[in-house]
Amino acid sequence: MRPRRLAAAGGRRPREEADVSAEDGIGARDWYAGRTSPKVASIATTASRRCADLSAGFASQSRRIRGGNSDGDEALSPQRSNAAEAASDGVIGTRAEMDTEKSAPLGGESRQQPPMAPKGLNLTKARPPKRVLAQSYKQGICGSTFHYREFSSKVTDSSLAYAAKKKSKSSGTDSGEENMSKKDLALHQAIDQITSAFGKGAIMWLGRSQGHRDVPVVSTGSFALDMALGTGGLPKGRVIEVYGPEASGKTTLALHVIAEAQRNGGYCAFVDAEHALDPALAESIGVDTNNLLLSQPDCAEQALSLVDTLIRSGSVDVVVVDSVAALVPKTELDGEMGDAHVALQARLMSQALRKLSHSLSLSQTILLFINQTRAKVATFGFGGPTEVTSGGNALKFYASVRLNIRRIGLVKKGEETIGSQVAVKIVKNKHAPPFKTAQFEIEFGKGICRSSELVELGLKRKLVQKTGGAMYTFNDMSFRGKDNLKSYLTENESVAKDLEMKLRKLMETQGPKEQEAEDSSLSDLPEEIVAPETLSEEDLAAVVEA
Repeated sequence: MRPRRLAAAGGRRPREEADVSAEDGIGARDWYAGRTSPKVASIATTASRRCADLSAGFASQSRRIRGGNSDGDEALSPQRSNAAEAASDGVIGTRAEMDTEKSAPLGGESRQQPPMAPKGLNLTKARPPKRVLAQSYKQGICGSTFHYREFSSKVTDSSLAYAAKKKSKSSGTDSGEENMSKKDLALHQAIDQITSAFGKGAIMWLGRSQGHRDVPVVSTGSFALDMALGTGGLPKGRVIEVYGPEASGKTTLALHVIAEAQRNGGYCAFVDAEHALDPALAESIGVDTNNLLLSQPDCAEQALSLVDTLIRSGSVDVVVVDSVAALVPKTELDGEMGDAHVALQARLMSQALRKLSHSLSLSQTILLFINQTRAKVATFGFGGPTEVTSGGNALKFYASVRLNIRRIGLVKKGEETIGSQVAVKIVKNKHAPPFKTAQFEIEFGKGICRSSELVELGLKRKLVQKTGGAMYTFNDMSFRGKDNLKSYLTENESVAKDLEMKLRKLMETQGPKEQEAEDSSLSDLPEEIVAPETLSEEDLAAVVEA
């Protein structure tokens, strides 16, 4: 801080701020060097360090000019060397000290002569002790020129070490990368680049990620079908296709999936493109119609757009589209009867599935398409007419599970038909071995009869015994007729759950043994090659089973 000046020349100043004439050889600013403020001291220290850097550069340049002679260090000017040493140690000398330094002989020690105080100025309070001045002055004079070299080398080494440390932190690598091969290092760099460009999770190690090990599922409502699927139900985040002939139970199976998802606390949506959903049937199956979203779209574009919106929301567990054959494009609706629209619906389904596949995996939503079958007359070769599904071939490729459901019989009580016997064949399954079959009963107006499934599986696993013509034994209890045993299991849910747990354990433990036995029996049979161009998936499965 500079001393304050008075406006009037004859004003009275404090004794500590009085000016000193130039004849005395020293100013008051030099006398107050020992009691400057911290801010001024920090500025002075920075200036002294810069002076030291300049002196070190000048000394190295002088050595290069003189041919690298070590004696050149001693030939430097003692005044410049001493000033640099004093500046490098952070000591700010006074003018009198610099005069003493100039008058000191070469190689000898300088005598410190404290300057005389100006006339009329008492600076005993501001002047630091003589011992401190002498010690600091001695440190500034007695240093050698090797101090410059050590200082410059220390700065260079520390800067290099700091740069290397900063580089290692920015790259996020450890010391173990030195032992890595060039191939591994290039792979890690590529993974880091992909992660920084597209975000975390864009690429990952499959075995090290926990999210892709276990796929969550939703039960189908049929115990036999859940066990045949191998995962316990339909996988979430996938496309499912259920197709078959008319009145085979496709919509009933889809409503059972919705009921099971609602029991787990999820929201479901039903896109009724056929405009034929019966709310009473849905309620009898177990669907909570108050929490079921229903849409009856006008055209295929509207239906697929709202399906895309629901899936992207991430809050819907199951979306059922009934059916693909009823999704009519807007161009066909606006046209006239008899106009030919070649592959219009197939192109629309292909585009929609390309767009929906990514959002499905993120939202973990089951997209279940109900499809119909059409007869296709073969124009060449052999095999006769085969069945195909509507909507093109895109749905076959995008579907993770394809279920072919057919009615194989009727359930009668006396002369009255009360239900149908249904067989579901798993044509495609990406999570377990395909071509397995599950059979169950569908009661008209009630849905899948779960107690009938437990009785049939219990007879197969010898948990339920059949004695005589119509007598059944279960848990040391005898029942006359199958209907009485079914009613007992329906009324006692705890007994039915215990039987279901026993059956599940037996099927999980005995399933691999039965598979090994089937493989050994099939190994004795001759192999048969079937041309895939002439037969459908069902015919292929029939040939393999034969």
